[in-house]
Amino acid sequence: MRSKLWHIIFLSLGWLCMQQVAYSQPYFNRLLKEVTTFSTILVTDTGYIVAGRGFENLYRTSYLYACNEQGDSLWLTHLSNPPMASAAQRVLAADSVFYVAGIIADTADVTPWDFYLAYFTPSGDNVWLKRYGEPETIEFLEEAIMTKEGDIVMVGLKRIESGDRNAWYVVKTDANGTLLWEKKIDGIENENACRSLIETPEGDYVLVGEQEIAPGKYDLWIIKLNPEGDVLWDTTYGGIYTEFSPEINLAPDGHLGIAFNFLQSEKSDSRAIKYIKLNRFTAEVMTDVSILDFTEGSVLTKPLYDAYGNVILAGRHKPEFDLLGLVIKFNPETGDIIWSREYTRNGDLQHYIYDIQPTDDEGFVFCGTGYPEDHAGGFNQGWITTIDCKGADSLTYYFPEESCEDYTSVNDYPAAKESELLVYPNPASELITIKLDNVKAKTIRVTNTLGQIVFEQNDGNLIVEPLNIKVRDWAKGAYSIYILKTNDEVVRKTLLVNAQ
Repeated sequence: MRSKLWHIIFLSLGWLCMQQVAYSQPYFNRLLKEVTTFSTILVTDTGYIVAGRGFENLYRTSYLYACNEQGDSLWLTHLSNPPMASAAQRVLAADSVFYVAGIIADTADVTPWDFYLAYFTPSGDNVWLKRYGEPETIEFLEEAIMTKEGDIVMVGLKRIESGDRNAWYVVKTDANGTLLWEKKIDGIENENACRSLIETPEGDYVLVGEQEIAPGKYDLWIIKLNPEGDVLWDTTYGGIYTEFSPEINLAPDGHLGIAFNFLQSEKSDSRAIKYIKLNRFTAEVMTDVSILDFTEGSVLTKPLYDAYGNVILAGRHKPEFDLLGLVIKFNPETGDIIWSREYTRNGDLQHYIYDIQPTDDEGFVFCGTGYPEDHAGGFNQGWITTIDCKGADSLTYYFPEESCEDYTSVNDYPAAKESELLVYPNPASELITIKLDNVKAKTIRVTNTLGQIVFEQNDGNLIVEPLNIKVRDWAKGAYSIYILKTNDEVVRKTLLVNAQ
């Protein structure tokens, strides 16, 4: 009884806090034809800067794109480096300027790669670019961070021993790109790669990646370094099968939240998502939960946390033959999914989300890659999308959930006119009839006050009306009926249900 009471109090306080947030950011869901992939996104005072790779005169090069909060283009630039090749992997903020970290090669055939760090002005002008690595050796960057002291730490892999073996590769520079130190960390078998890192409150660095412990079998490898690059501790985490592609962030309590993919069997299509939390001082496992709902689901982003400690992850999901962008929110203690969303663009295939960041209005912005509606040329395009706190966007999830609507602008979705939408009887207790007058609609959704969907019709065809819906088993209370028109406008109407 006591736990239930505290649960009610907690939800009430959360609702009161959420009432103070004003959701005003318009949605946008865009593809950029000049870019093939956006790998990273930075939220700025004026909007967003996304970075990735594209082609300039058939040469692969790093692209940067800036837009405002409404998705309107501010500028687009790329590194002028033919016949070299490059790809931007991370963009980092520093006061009014920013840095881009990525990979660069001397020739168009893109091997061997080096790390690079480039300095840009707010308008996208490249001031300098510096490279790190050995000649004729592959160094492939996975992630970079800016430390509290203003230095940059970059991690990835380094090909060693005549190209037969990968080791972790760590580089630290100052704000001018001057090399402070570099470190190679070798594993047990041949294939080892560092994927992600964070800075702890004490100023140390925790790195996470894979270590091949037997041919074709990988465990997570977590290493803590001090600011000088000395190893403080290292540990591994693994099960019967393979764990791979880990991403790390600081959990709200300051310990280490790690999300990754794992195989549930020997089959490569048995992948699922797991989340663990480690004590940052002792490396002790504090939390260990699996997210099994997404067979062939892959996490590709750092875990984010909302105000209540829930985890937000993004990546891709493969239901049947499609590849869709995936965002999920779940309870990190139980693994229970709070909501999940799959995203596409014009109903096309092959979508990946590579980075997701929170926005000031409790929503999110993500970037990645997707195919355009007409992709006869075979090239995917850079993809950037804003969503609200429950994952609603402008193309895939048109409707805000009710709990989100509590603290957003309800009038963003205007009340339906009587000439558009008739619902009768209202109030109702047994059956309602929905009639659309002079309106063509493709989706109808009904939600309760908790944002739960109690009815939805969305089969890709026009709604055939009048539509009769049984409500006798619905709980007493208010419900919202949303209609998505064929012109993508949304109207709503309130329904009152009197339980029998």
